Amino acid sequence: MIKALTIFALLVCLSFTFAQDTTGVVIWNDNNNDTVIGTLDYTNVVQNANAAAKITLSGYTYAGNAHTQMSAYNYNTKQISFVAFDVKNNQEVILTVSTNTWTRVGTILTIQPGNTWAGFQYDQTSNPNNLITTGWNNQGTLFVARLNTITGTYVMMDTIQGDFKGCSFDTTLQQYNLAFVNISGLFVQSYNMAGAIENSVAYKPVNIASRFSFFDGPFSMIYHPKYNINMVTVSLQDSYQPRPTVNVLAYLYSKSGGMSITSMAFKPNYGVTSVVADQNGNGWVYSISNIADQYYFYTFSPYNNAVWKVNSISTPILALF
Repeated sequence: MIKALTIFALLVCLSFTFAQDTTGVVIWNDNNNDTVIGTLDYTNVVQNANAAAKITLSGYTYAGNAHTQMSAYNYNTKQISFVAFDVKNNQEVILTVSTNTWTRVGTILTIQPGNTWAGFQYDQTSNPNNLITTGWNNQGTLFVARLNTITGTYVMMDTIQGDFKGCSFDTTLQQYNLAFVNISGLFVQSYNMAGAIENSVAYKPVNIASRFSFFDGPFSMIYHPKYNINMVTVSLQDSYQPRPTVNVLAYLYSKSGGMSITSMAFKPNYGVTSVVADQNGNGWVYSISNIADQYYFYTFSPYNNAVWKVNSISTPILALF
């Protein structure tokens, strides 16, 4: 039995946690399909909340989603980089915005037709080539590179045969984690900042309930700094009629190669646009889910393996940091 004093201490701890500043940076496209970057206080999201717009990039439509991870935020330099579609020139480009001044900085980098640049992760330094990306050209090869968003130069790290599934950056080990699939299965390969492979682990689901089957994923991969673990989103299919798909969060245990399903399940047939772990030493995981034009903000506690709260939001957020 849990003592009353323990419960009281837990409530005090939770109150203190929510009192901290957890305002994040978010991306969405407005009604004109222009990219908007703004902020949202993750711990004070109420029903039908709106994010605060800070800069609108007219003529550019954010091109990323949870499956491609075409954006990244540098918490050190306060810069966000992302792929957008340049409407005027009918091409994809990489843009960078400073959230100190809320202005565009650096070079507009043009992506050549037939190429995809995705898998964005900043190494959280101010060093040159601090944006790590994974690209492909639809020929079955992934290209891992370090990119300088100011000059537009890049350094190639590796090439892999496979299809991109997600990425994260381990701020504890300073490693870029790349999830991909090939004919042998699902792997997560970790690179140090010199470009060398530190390890490569094969993963399989380990605790899917009997009524569900693996449907798709993983995607929207994140690293949780408090728990020192990678998390992903996977899609499961329910065997019960009408056989909906359900997106859930899962842990990746590198020692065992197990992909362990959590209790963070989104509503059946709802999509997931973005997931982020709290960066302030708290345990929360924040995520955005949607069906059609209705969006929801989820707060999940890995410590309790439980959804803490769900609120509808009025801003169609596509990426959060």
